[in-house]
Amino acid sequence: MRTLSVYTLFTCITVNLVSAQKITNDSIMYLDEVSVSRHEEVVIKTKGRRGETRGFQNEKFQFVSLVEGIPKGEISSLVLYFKNPEFRDYDDVEYELRLLILEVGKNGSPGNAISDTDLRFKIKSGNKNKVELDLRALNLESRNRLFFGFEIIEYNGKIPLILDFWETRTEVSFFKDRENEWKRPSGFLATLKMELAIWPID
Repeated sequence: MRTLSVYTLFTCITVNLVSAQKITNDSIMYLDEVSVSRHEEVVIKTKGRRGETRGFQNEKFQFVSLVEGIPKGEISSLVLYFKNPEFRDYDDVEYELRLLILEVGKNGSPGNAISDTDLRFKIKSGNKNKVELDLRALNLESRNRLFFGFEIIEYNGKIPLILDFWETRTEVSFFKDRENEWKRPSGFLATLKMELAIWPID
């Protein structure tokens, strides 16, 4: 994992992702661009004392952060934030990522995925600082505690993917880098900057 310094440049461009479109392999679903309505949804945001950024570029690298206090309902969308000011210098940057939504295991580490579908999305040069993934078509039942994050499937090798984090002493994050076991980051007390929307069910 490569660590980068905090970037002060922040471009406020919103990118809404997603309706799900199945491709030839029915076990893989790519998430495409559409706007997501937040009417009557419960929105949970991760928080911290201050923001920072970290850069990742290894394929198969996985990172997840725990979200707690999720109400009963269906997961309708997830927003992930990132900062890549270098996108200004390239017009063909592309990352393919796998979305990870995992249960909490018995020992508190990431457990099984809540969906059997391989959920993927792409970040390209035109996406400046966030992706909003529409998960409504999947009918994903929420749990009180879940891990959310990503796995890098493929990238074109020009610049690392720079994610936004919140620094917090109460974080519960794990990573996996070409290994089979989840590990806690050493000297890195931060959680992914995320927004989770839940459609409540009585």
